Amino acid sequence: MSNVSGAKINKLASESESYVIKMRREFHMYPEPSLKEERTSLRIQEELGKFGIPFEVLGDRTVIGTIEGGKKGKTLAIRADIDALSIQEDNDVPYKSRTEGAMHACGHDAHAAMLLGTAKMLMEIKEELKGTVKLVFQVAEEIGLGHQEILDYFERTGGVDGIIATHVWAALEAGVISIETGPRMAGAAPFSLEVTGRGGHGSRPDLSVSPILPMCDILMKLPYIPQYFYNALETAVVSIGVVTAGTMRNTIPDRALAEGGIRYFTPEAEKSIKNNIVNIAENVAKAYGAEAKVTFGGGIVPVVNDGPTVELAREAAQETDGLRLVPFELICASDCYGMILQKYPGCYCFLGVGNKEKGIVHQQHSVNYDIDESAMKLNCEFICRYVLKYFS
Repeated sequence: MSNVSGAKINKLASESESYVIKMRREFHMYPEPSLKEERTSLRIQEELGKFGIPFEVLGDRTVIGTIEGGKKGKTLAIRADIDALSIQEDNDVPYKSRTEGAMHACGHDAHAAMLLGTAKMLMEIKEELKGTVKLVFQVAEEIGLGHQEILDYFERTGGVDGIIATHVWAALEAGVISIETGPRMAGAAPFSLEVTGRGGHGSRPDLSVSPILPMCDILMKLPYIPQYFYNALETAVVSIGVVTAGTMRNTIPDRALAEGGIRYFTPEAEKSIKNNIVNIAENVAKAYGAEAKVTFGGGIVPVVNDGPTVELAREAAQETDGLRLVPFELICASDCYGMILQKYPGCYCFLGVGNKEKGIVHQQHSVNYDIDESAMKLNCEFICRYVLKYFS
């Protein structure tokens, strides 16, 4: 076991708290959307340099720092995403976004700050570490990118034995954390739907084949697929976000277009839902004398937590003062971190940052999103305890 006492880890976390809050507020004031994380990446590089941590910059500004412990052993990665959203912030706080049309409305500012704080703590006990820690600061998570260059880096450098990450979550109160085995966030697959008819004058619909009518019929049926055509007891979603057709009110167009996506938690759900979308679209369109074509995009897989990793992480959480384990529902939002977990064992932990007494009640992606910053210290301590347990 490690010679580092729990009291020392707690002390280091307390000493690092002001630094973590300062960095989180700086990142929050200067948010950068996906693939534009130039300042954020440079600041992370500067901070790692101050700590004496060597790092490598990948592709679109992803940063990976390396802490070599005092003894050889396993390699553990800790991941944080760093991109912001294209949202105009509506909070009245000293650290409000100073970038027009951009905001950290999903907590990635906290993720980056907490990983820097954890790095700072780990460097204080570096000689006691019996392995290597990879500090992964990922760009472009909000648009489902950034993970591949990390996987390529791992492949090029011999891989990692495990990986862990934390996502702050507003629906959970500060002081709690959810760490559970199995699927935690949904897989996602985008799709486009094209219905082709035969255009004509709006005064003689009988001489045309309107693509709009079958499109409307199809779109009314697709959201019911999980309940009526797959499994009413398994969480899955089919949603439509874009519908376009025609250019003039008195003209029947040739085509109608729609775009949407599915969310699912098992491979069986993905396959079944995709097949049902195609079957419904093609057959409904045929009934109207039209044709339908469905095209699916690549998408990302569900986030699935590894059992042994979860067990060890739960032990570390239970030993962290002020942190309490709680169960939490499946999250239908998606995260490309699942693509990394598909290859390397690890888990995603959900840290409570809500606080009703402080008025911190707005959910992820809200223009009023904020966090209870006191929770960040708890996560830094928890992750450091996990690192020591993992290497032991």
